[in-house]
Amino acid sequence: FYLIKNTAANVKKTAVSFEDKNDLGRLFDADVLTNKKGIISSLSRKQLKQNGRKCLICQRPAKECARSRRHTIKELQDRISEIYEESFQ
Repeated sequence: FYLIKNTAANVKKTAVSFEDKNDLGRLFDADVLTNKKGIISSLSRKQLKQNGRKCLICQRPAKECARSRRHTIKELQDRISEIYEESFQ
């Protein structure tokens, strides 16, 4: 956790940029939480009119693939290993 003095929208935009900048960044999920009068909530990409995450394997919307379990755990593990290896070559 990091406490940052900035607007939640600016922090989320930076987080999205980090996540989307390269394949290795796609392995991270940086959530931005706000505390408004004791109510903790997460700021979503959708709230900022940002595109949703893409599936690591097929580039469809990630939520769609996760919900339908389109890919096996093994396929995901193999793709993550590929991304990791490619990033350090």
